[in-house]
Formats: sequence, structure tokens, C-alpha cells
Amino acid sequence: VVDGDVVYCTPGGTKNNVVALNRHTGALIWSSPGKGGKSAHCTPLLIDLPKRKLLVTHTARNIIGLDAGTGKMLWSYIQTNLYSIHANTPIYQDGAVYCFSGYGRGGVKLQLSDDGSSVTKKWSNQTMNSRIGGSILVDCNIYGSGDTNREWQCIDWKTGNVDFTTKEIGNGVVISAE
Repeated sequence: VVDGDVVYCTPGGTKNNVVALNRHTGALIWSSPGKGGKSAHCTPLLIDLPKRKLLVTHTARNIIGLDAGTGKMLWSYIQTNLYSIHANTPIYQDGAVYCFSGYGRGGVKLQLSDDGSSVTKKWSNQTMNSRIGGSILVDCNIYGSGDTNREWQCIDWKTGNVDFTTKEIGNGVVISAE
């Protein structure tokens, strides 16, 4: 993800698990060992909180939150699946992140502390198990399609309950514009 002159990415590995680079020169700004896991193909999410910018990304076994200015890992949450691939960018709203993946795993909503230094699990749901198609949040509802269940779903952002499903069309990618 690009923010001004900085590019954030998650190459994985034990030393340079998550890095911030100068987008013009490629020079290393900071490097974080994270939890030392493999990359999970997730585009990180940058959240501008009142006290800091927070970078949230998936690695093969964990969802991690880092201080975007320093690379310091603030928290981690174990989230695995069969193939260690979590290719969907997390969703953020109202101080919480929803992180999800396919291969039967589904997602979890994590409430951030005010300064982003810790998380608390709010709910999890295994039915929205999108492998790579992403999901959108519109009017407190998460919309997306599943991987193993091959249906479109609407999940309530506050509760994690599935409000409706349909198999009228095949699974796929979803976007929202106004």
C-alpha cells in the first residue's frame, strides 16, 4: 500500500517480514520481523488513528498490527487456514477490523484499542470464506462471496450474523461505487 512517499509491503520471512520503503528510491525506511512468518499475499491496510497510523496485514499464520511510523509490532492474532494464504485486504470501520480468507477459514472482527496497540475479538464467522474476491462494507453490512460454500452473503457488521445468502449467481469479486 502506498501512503505519500512510503510503500508498505509484507515480503515475509524472519528478518524483513514487513517493510516500509521510500517509493521514489526503494530505500529501506524500516523493517519489522513481525512474527517471522511467510507472506500471505495480503495488501496491508493503513488506518489513520488519532494517536498513530496503524498498518494491519496478514501473514501465513497471524493478523498483525504495526505502528506505521516505526514498524514496531503492537499486536498479533492467530488466524490460519489450510494453505496459509490470506489474500484479502482487511476492512476497517468504527475502530474495528474485519480480516478474512478462504479455504474454509472465514473471518474475524477485531476491536482496536483507542491507540491501536491491542485488539479484542468481537466475533468470528466461517461462512464468508472468500479466497481472493474481497468483500465490501456498505451501511454496516459486509457483502461478498464464499470459496467453499459458493454463495453470496450479507453479514451484519455489528453481530457477525448472516442476514441473507443467495446462489443465484456464481461467486466472484465485488466492488462498490457510491
